[in-house]
This record gives sequence, structure tokens and C-alpha cells, in this order.
Amino acid sequence: MSFDINETIQSQYSDSPHLKLLVNSFWDCLNPEADIESIYNNMINLDTAIGIGLDVWGRIVAIGREYVAVSEDNHYLGFKPPVGIENERLGTFNEQPFYMPVNGKVRLSDGAYRTYILIKAMINIGDSTLASINYMLKELFPQNEIYCLHVDTMVLRLVIKEYISEADKQALLNLPWLPAGVGLEIYQVITPTFGFNGSGLNPFNQGTFATYEIQ
Repeated sequence: MSFDINETIQSQYSDSPHLKLLVNSFWDCLNPEADIESIYNNMINLDTAIGIGLDVWGRIVAIGREYVAVSEDNHYLGFKPPVGIENERLGTFNEQPFYMPVNGKVRLSDGAYRTYILIKAMINIGDSTLASINYMLKELFPQNEIYCLHVDTMVLRLVIKEYISEADKQALLNLPWLPAGVGLEIYQVITPTFGFNGSGLNPFNQGTFATYEIQ
């Protein structure tokens, strides 16, 4: 609600045009309403905060905007990909070197960082159950099919049922979402996947082996 400075003028002076002009001119110079609204929208309100405002929120929940991940900009020698798959990073002989992972610093945009802050806040107050972990994964990667399973004592398995970038994978590993002392297996199953007769999977020349890695 807008504040009317004229309501603060004593009644015996309220009809003085000169005094009212002086008070209103002074108020126009000092009125903090626009500044307060700007501070609220850009820093205090997490849904609309930007830039340094999000950096402050990140310090509050203890999650940085930058982390080290495998760079996906470097080009390398590779074979022609399957039909329907494009990889602009591939080159031919005498054009590109063999693939070598290169570490680079990833700086999250405001939109991505806001999501990370909300997820980290949920981790801070969450109960570390499978339900809360899978909810977190769905919020973090709404377009991807990723879920977490409890497969052994103090071991969780992260199943990724499609391709995600190395940067996204590193983002998962950088977030401190695992309960203390719990190990993690990452299975990335990119369909179509090769399998034996009766498994419902694909035969030779039509699917790849499922891959996984232990973290």
C-alpha cells in the first residue's frame, strides 16, 4: 500500500501550499519505498532474486554457484555416430586429437542456481529418505528419467535412463545430497540397450551395453 506523506502534516499546516510543496519535494528525494521493493524482489524473495541476491542465498544454505566439472567444449577424434545422433565435437584424422577429459569451471545461471539453492535447502531440512531423494532428483532434472534405489547396506544406486551431460552428472556429484557414509553407484542406461533373448531388450547391432560406474 502506498504511503501518503501528506497524512503526516499537522492539521494547522495541511492547507499551506508552500509547506506541502516543501514536504512533498523532500519526500520525493528520500522516499525509500522503491529501494525497499527492489531489495525485497532482488535479494530477499528467493523466487525473484537475481545476481548477488542469489549468491547471498547460496551462502545461507551453503551451496556455491561454481564447481569444477568436465568441459564439454573440446573437440576430439571419433567415429561417425549412429543415424539420428549428432555430435558437433567429433572430428576426423589429422583434425582433432584423441578424447581427453578436461576440467573446467561451471558457473550456474540464475535460473539453475535458484533450483540448486531450493534443492540444497530441502536437503538441509530433509529426512534423507528415498522418497525425498527421488523428489529432489525430479525437481532438479524434470525432463530426465533419473531415480535412486537402495541396493545394499549403506549403498544407493542412481539409475539414469537416458543420456545426460557430464556437467549434469558432475552437478549431481557436487550436491551433498547423500546421507553421511553412504556409497553411490551410478548406472547410466541409454536405450536401446543390448540384452539376451527373453529379456525384452535389443539384439546385436541394435543396442549398446548398459554402462555404470562406482562413485
